[in-house]
Amino acid sequence: MSSSDWSQYIATLRATVEQNGADWLTVYPYSGFASSMMDSELTKKISQACGTELVDGKLLLRGTTSVVIDICADGQQRFVRAVNGLSEEKITEKSLANAILHPAACEPDLVVIFGNPTQLPPSLVWELAYSELVYLNTHWPSCNGEDIELAINDFQRRDRRFGGVDS
Repeated sequence: MSSSDWSQYIATLRATVEQNGADWLTVYPYSGFASSMMDSELTKKISQACGTELVDGKLLLRGTTSVVIDICADGQQRFVRAVNGLSEEKITEKSLANAILHPAACEPDLVVIFGNPTQLPPSLVWELAYSELVYLNTHWPSCNGEDIELAINDFQRRDRRFGGVDS
């Protein structure tokens, strides 16, 4: 994607979730093979296109709906990065969650996954625990506001149990 494509893409996604009352949008633009060199180039391209700031290895675009763009596709690397950022005092579930999700202020309610509905993205192990999942049969670069609206509408019809089961 070109710089102008990135700018338009992020603006469209942000406007869509903002209209639906979201405070945060986190984007993990990963598809296929990636390397740290590719990650670095993509980070630079998105940062220049969208005017983001770099916070703990993630790109942040502040606003009514803040956007976090995390290029790291490796869930294990994300855990290591989070743990390395913690102090040597006792690590708790809350402190680890804050480190993994930072700069987002909370765990996601909805995770939209593009592609195969039989596979979970290994980069989002923490986020998938109690989030609602919506699979879209499209590639993420082709995603538009209508796709996100469909995912949000699906999410709004659900009865959330946060890991609980009906008795």
